[in-house]
Amino acid sequence: MCGIAGFYGLGKINPNIIQKTLKTMKHRGPDFEDHKYISSKINNTYLLHTRLRIIDLHRRSNQPFTYKNLTIVFNGEIYNYLELKNDLKKQGYKFKTNSDTEVLLKLYYAYGYKAFEKCEGMWALAIYDSRKENLIISRDRFGEKPLFFYRKRGGIYFSSEVKSLFCLSGKKFHLNNNKIKQNLYYGYKSINNNNQTFFKDIVSVQKGCYYVINSDLSLNINKFWKPEIKKNKDINFLEAKNHTLDLLKKSLEMRLRTDVPLAFSLSGGIDSSLLVSLAKKKLNLNPNTFSIIDSGSEYNEKNLIDKTVNELNNNHQYIYLRKENNFVKNLEAMISNYSCPIPTISQYIQNKIIKKISKNNYKVIISGVGSDEIFSGYYHHFPLYFSELKNNSLKHNIESWKENILPFINNKIYTNAKAYLDKTMPINHIFDFDAKYNSKLKVKLDQSLVLKKFSKNKLKDRMLNELFHEIVPPILHLDDLNSMASSVENRSPFLDSKLFEFVYSLPNKFLIGNGYQKILLRALSKNIINNDVRLNREKKGFNASLSNVFDIRDDFNLKKFFNIVEYLSEFIDIKFLKDEVKNIGSKNLDNRTNKIIYTLLNMGIFVKKFS
Repeated sequence: MCGIAGFYGLGKINPNIIQKTLKTMKHRGPDFEDHKYISSKINNTYLLHTRLRIIDLHRRSNQPFTYKNLTIVFNGEIYNYLELKNDLKKQGYKFKTNSDTEVLLKLYYAYGYKAFEKCEGMWALAIYDSRKENLIISRDRFGEKPLFFYRKRGGIYFSSEVKSLFCLSGKKFHLNNNKIKQNLYYGYKSINNNNQTFFKDIVSVQKGCYYVINSDLSLNINKFWKPEIKKNKDINFLEAKNHTLDLLKKSLEMRLRTDVPLAFSLSGGIDSSLLVSLAKKKLNLNPNTFSIIDSGSEYNEKNLIDKTVNELNNNHQYIYLRKENNFVKNLEAMISNYSCPIPTISQYIQNKIIKKISKNNYKVIISGVGSDEIFSGYYHHFPLYFSELKNNSLKHNIESWKENILPFINNKIYTNAKAYLDKTMPINHIFDFDAKYNSKLKVKLDQSLVLKKFSKNKLKDRMLNELFHEIVPPILHLDDLNSMASSVENRSPFLDSKLFEFVYSLPNKFLIGNGYQKILLRALSKNIINNDVRLNREKKGFNASLSNVFDIRDDFNLKKFFNIVEYLSEFIDIKFLKDEVKNIGSKNLDNRTNKIIYTLLNMGIFVKKFS
């Protein structure tokens, strides 16, 4: 796990700039830093790397790493590197390190662009080929590792983080106002839209792709992975359950490969509980776990977490979330360090648990990201599933949904199942239920939120949009920023290509039914996790209420809020906003109000900092 940056093109970069850029990346790789300058007849190449030692801690695995005509800087993990290494050994390749970096580079030497198809892992990388005089950059299938890209006449810059790109290029980047408008209107779902960022001219490298930058600086974008959703009609539920469990165990086992201490993030949900329990019961690991507990009842899952911890008798630590006098100051620091908004309060509190993990000297954390999108874990998936049912089956499922799920749904747009039987559920923005807020946004978008068309099946299409387009990408980006800010690597066993492809081949009735979401995951979890956790229908998620850390009704906080949102006057009617907030009174704030306050506070801080 590391930080990478570089330049390919005409002209040279001042050595002082190189050192300053490495310094901006130090948190991503505090263990070693270096760079390599390669000159050709046409272009200059600069490859920068800061290393967080995870696999093969010896200096022999430091980067930039060279083999024959190839030099690589690589951020991430190739989880199946041992299997790939054995295959290469059979072909006569010899190895001087125990790292996945050496395996990856020799794999590329052997197979060229086809190498990316063989890798199971997370990565952002750049490879310079001195024979072909070209540069290859690539990201993994799910986009777990970030990579940003700035192209100008005369060359290209790339980096793991936007702020390193600022430093290396020396360019003053202006805010992308259209992106800000999209975010205020559509919420976090817009962040990955069209690979744009909140800064003009900076784009995110597309996931599941490799870019070839030729010596004339022309650019070719190629996909090495396009998910093919094949229907598996000849499998029964028992076979599907057993095979899914085998795939998940294999995925977790590979992601436990490390030469440094490792911990798990544990909530009261089925996803993290299953990973921790599999590690203990099936892979003979005594897991170290961490949980964060909200002081309010809405998101407090301590009773369910306790059931898992007590059953496993593992080493566990709680972090308790309380009101913060310096909440705004802390949020400002995060936004400044990350050079981007913090889309939800979930990412703010995740920062706290990762800091705690880092202070306890753990370098790797296992999380349950991606399970909801692969196994169908959201309440709003039910109406889309209903759309494919008929007659008695439809009636039975709707009645079961009304009895078992409806009592837990707070969002009004998801409470009328019949409204969505003949059309794809509207997901225009996170404030769908709040017409008053919408009417006060001064939003004239240059482009609308782009929704991908992945499948004719409504449920699968929604899940794929969430996995590759709307929900998981912004989560992964902030997961990376949060973990790397504390020099910790985040791994997500549910984001495994073989696991994903198999589960998506199964019929929807294996995922949803009888008032339960994730029925396949619940079935394979039997006798592995506590039944109270396994059969719990209420979904809290990794979340917290804003009002439990920041009280807008406090006069000091209210003044701060008004001062900050003034920076959004271009985007929203400030007078309306002030009147709304002043009328809050002493009542408990509902989810709608908390969401609006946090969104505007977060974006106001960002605009103030980077205008």
